Amino acid sequence: MDLLFAAKYPFTTGARSALLESGISMDEDTLQSGYERATVALSTGKLPKIAAELQSALVSQIASYASARMLLLALNNRYLTNRYAVAEAKRASAYLSGESEQNLELLCQELALRFEKNGRQYLLPFPEYLRFNPHSVDYRLSNRKISGGLVQVSPHERIRIMEEAIKARVGKLPDAKVPASVQPLAKKLLLHLPREELATVKLDSSNYPPCIQNMLVRLRMSENLPHTARWTLAVYLLRSGMKPEEIIGLFKNAPDYSEGTTRYQVEYLKQKGYAMPSCVTMDSYGICVARCRCASPVHYRKEKHGRFAEATRTDLQKGEPGTPSQETPEQTLAKKKWEDAKSRSQ
Repeated sequence: MDLLFAAKYPFTTGARSALLESGISMDEDTLQSGYERATVALSTGKLPKIAAELQSALVSQIASYASARMLLLALNNRYLTNRYAVAEAKRASAYLSGESEQNLELLCQELALRFEKNGRQYLLPFPEYLRFNPHSVDYRLSNRKISGGLVQVSPHERIRIMEEAIKARVGKLPDAKVPASVQPLAKKLLLHLPREELATVKLDSSNYPPCIQNMLVRLRMSENLPHTARWTLAVYLLRSGMKPEEIIGLFKNAPDYSEGTTRYQVEYLKQKGYAMPSCVTMDSYGICVARCRCASPVHYRKEKHGRFAEATRTDLQKGEPGTPSQETPEQTLAKKKWEDAKSRSQ
């Protein structure tokens, strides 16, 4: 067993086997190492590489990962789990760039990613591409070469897709019970939860177009919005009259949140005064969720477009309690569009 490989990628089955063979128990010291690992990940959004390659140090790396996940399982908090998963995925990605082809293939097998070499490019089965591709314009299917159910990607894109698969693996906590003795230490991690700052805006949020409402809901649920969605949301909120400081407060729920980066980007957008993208452009980004017929989200108003938009929106279907919903053709078409967009973000 390659212990260094297991320590670099502690989410693998080989790492679990190495931990079991080591005989390390989840005692106070091991849990403390997991707490420290989780604290670094949650506070900075990053995790350092392995500092030493001694066998004891490598085993300790695996144990700290396992105990960190145990602490997160005790809390079962979506924001903390997502932010931790992002940090672990970035750490693994830093290794992937310089990894041997043999180890990359082993990791792909672990992640159930069936890449095929095609000259200097790689081919990935369509379902796996949909599940793990980053939700951005560059990865939209309209920009890809597809043949025989296989999607072509570059070596760099292969690494990026692997990173997304790792994030999904780490972010999926096991269905298991955690000893009560773990709770006191785990609760200390709650200090890393963002404090939601309430914002005062000129428009009632109920008058926001469905696409903007959907982004805000996903942000509150600590989903990792793609760059195009964040940019669009920030531009819209600025044009709605929200102050940069208030927008920054909303983005604190993002699992990869960085105050310095967010502040710079929001203030830059305000300085430049970017125009809101059209509905056609937003549809190309994969973030349109209803057929509002308003050309651009800034033209949306409840009294003019709301009725049609509410009838076709697919992110939050509404209806009277106990009343079976009857889908219109517009709803069916819009629902398919939204499901396609969701599948690309997973």
